[in-house]
Amino acid sequence: MLDLARPWALLAPLLAALALLRGSRSRGRIPVSGPWVSAAAAAAGWIDRIPAVLRAAAVLALACAAAGPVRVGGGGAPPSGVAVMLVLDVSPSMGEELTGGRTKLEAARGETLRFLERRPGDAAGLVIFGREALVRVPPSLDREGILAALDAAEPGGLGEGTALGTALGLAADRLRAVDMPSRVIVLLTDGEGNAGALDPITAARAAAALGARLHVVDVSNRTEARAALAHLAAAGNGLHRPADDPAGVDRAYRDIDALEPAPFPDAERRAGIPLDAPLLWAALLLVAAERALRGSRWGTLP
Repeated sequence: MLDLARPWALLAPLLAALALLRGSRSRGRIPVSGPWVSAAAAAAGWIDRIPAVLRAAAVLALACAAAGPVRVGGGGAPPSGVAVMLVLDVSPSMGEELTGGRTKLEAARGETLRFLERRPGDAAGLVIFGREALVRVPPSLDREGILAALDAAEPGGLGEGTALGTALGLAADRLRAVDMPSRVIVLLTDGEGNAGALDPITAARAAAALGARLHVVDVSNRTEARAALAHLAAAGNGLHRPADDPAGVDRAYRDIDALEPAPFPDAERRAGIPLDAPLLWAALLLVAAERALRGSRWGTLP
């Protein structure tokens, strides 16, 4: 379902069309005669209209973007009013086994999927990180992208290292652009940040300043790492939950699930994923096409 934050912006193309119509009437036309002149004039008129059509389409795309289109609802579940960015460590150490025989990444993958199944109305996205950090899926009610990204994640797939601060910064930036009443970052990692330019504590505080709580599921097995991750969660106004086995990871996710708010009564109206970016790109391409045509021999008649 689509909604518009500023529907009055759609009046702009109508006003522009009225102004152009009034100007064209005031300029008048120069009469021509002769069959070859009429044919050339008809062809010239058809070609000459193409740049104007492209420009009109660009104006319409800009007006639609200015109207603030958002996607609400969908996915078979009402939106909960909560946007969640899952931040998953895929450094080489995530291939180590937890108690019970499963690797840290395998446990993270399975329990993350169960967490999402319990919260079908959340707009969820995914950031993975090792030495590099990537936004694999932006916040959305669609789960297919997250399922595919989790299946494809491998320990060491993004290099050796832990760019924890960079990953948190990317997650906070994505949440900042989402129009939802509640924003949450859920980090699952087994170590401290040792790569990337952004300090993790700075990133956690920046996320908290944007209204995003940071919860940490800690699968490390070192006292120093657990102390650092507990400090990180406190800086992000969230929970720190150590986990030594898959059951511990599940308990951590359930604690986070219980802490976050229930569906908002007016979430159907308030929650939304912005859709203006594709319209802005379309407007840019249309303007570029119009300028290119006017500069070519097809856009300039002898």
